[in-house]
Amino acid sequence: MTVQLIMEKMDGLTKVHMDLLKLSKEKAEAIKQSNLKPFAVIVAKEQKLIQLIDGLEEERGELVRTYLGGSEGTLADCLEKASSYERGMLSEYGKRLLGLVEELRGQNELNRQLIQQSLQFINMNMALLLPEEDTYTYERPEQAGESRQSRSLFDSKA
Repeated sequence: MTVQLIMEKMDGLTKVHMDLLKLSKEKAEAIKQSNLKPFAVIVAKEQKLIQLIDGLEEERGELVRTYLGGSEGTLADCLEKASSYERGMLSEYGKRLLGLVEELRGQNELNRQLIQQSLQFINMNMALLLPEEDTYTYERPEQAGESRQSRSLFDSKA
């Protein structure tokens, strides 16, 4: 019966990972469109799913410990002890979950790159709008910070 419960937890983990992958793809679209409200909502949903995954993983680990007689173990350890039918089912669940995790890693890497490019674009625009004041004359080091005022391309007195 424990193997069946392990498979049910792995099926639950697979479903939650599929939801997380879907949210990750939605997040990529929100990043591409520079839309922060949906991005914030997606991040909040992701946090809830991650907490759910943590809980399911803890339950799965407890079931594996029970199945293996109290010792820590992995899916490979369960496969050694399982019957041929159970071994095939556990292996299938493991492959499906591993595939989803790999796809999720790739999507998260894409999202990381998109966010990094967005930040570089923002920094470039900020540098264009707020150029640094170049000084070509000598100033005493202790007075350098006092005499400089921030300069902007926008004249607020105009």
